[in-house]
Amino acid sequence: MIRHCALIGALFLSVALAACGGGNSEAASDNSQPETAKLTKPKVEVPQGSPPTKLVEEDLRPGSGPAAKVGDEVTVQYVGVEYKSGKQIDASWDRGEPLKFRLGSGGVIQGWEEGVSGMKVGGRRQLIIPSKLAYGSGVLVFVIDLLKIDSLKSTYGKEAERPKPRIRVPNGPPPKKLVVKDLIKGTGPAVGADDEIVVNYIAVNYKTGEEFETTYGDRPSTFPIDEVIKGWEIGLKGMKVGGRRELIIPSKLGYGTGALIYVVDLLEIK
Repeated sequence: MIRHCALIGALFLSVALAACGGGNSEAASDNSQPETAKLTKPKVEVPQGSPPTKLVEEDLRPGSGPAAKVGDEVTVQYVGVEYKSGKQIDASWDRGEPLKFRLGSGGVIQGWEEGVSGMKVGGRRQLIIPSKLAYGSGVLVFVIDLLKIDSLKSTYGKEAERPKPRIRVPNGPPPKKLVVKDLIKGTGPAVGADDEIVVNYIAVNYKTGEEFETTYGDRPSTFPIDEVIKGWEIGLKGMKVGGRRELIIPSKLGYGTGALIYVVDLLEIK
């Protein structure tokens, strides 16, 4: 996404800060509530003195409505500068395209994960991010405008905001056949052989009980039912939208490396 400059390195964890430059424009001190369409690129004012060692958040303009939270997809405009030099490292404004990302997915630096949470649409927030919550190469200052929040609930319904389930591994040896158990019965359409489905899920190793994969806290997964492991293909057929199902999958119907346990929330059939 933000590949053009430091922030896909920056926000998305790789490129050096020195890759970008650029100027700033209008000031960010107005505390009125604007229409998001009329926002302009702010000038980032770096505070005097030594850089902080903890994340510092300052709302330059309050937003309104629900606050952004883990699991929400947010759309933002931003400017980022180095604390030490004041030099711009990246700005979505310069590309004419805002950034979208999902809170809690790990797709952006930790300072953003923590600092954008709690913002409301129309809000403008300044984040001073210590090196340990950024890239390890110095303190950064961002001014972020929150344009839009798309919650999982608004996209897929209330089932998408179910908390991650805790899987308890049964006592005894793993079963040799697929075990299917409906934890919550759905009321929507049922999965057919050729359907593409949208799900949240968590998976653990039967032998160790250790979690090795989950979509909770990120975004749901979408895939054709005939392009997954056999245990899923067989075990999810007939499941109804809104349901939650547990699958205990023997090694031969999984990856051939041992039995697995999944809990799956079916959010949508496309």
